Amino acid sequence: TQQVIGRLTRKAGVSIEELQEVTGWHAHSIRGLLSGALPNRHGLNIASSVDGDGTRRYRIKAEGR
Repeated sequence: TQQVIGRLTRKAGVSIEELQEVTGWHAHSIRGLLSGALPNRHGLNIASSVDGDGTRRYRIKAEGR
């Protein structure tokens, strides 16, 4: 989880595929972490956006934004 949080703090964010390479987890497990555990257990707001090449990237959303 700490590896995921570390990559989510990057300005450009991180893709599911990149997180899969780092953690070895399945995509559905990562999505569950992003939508459930991080917001509910860690109080983190996760934002997503789509790059120009169509890749969805996730990052920790700053408070108040």
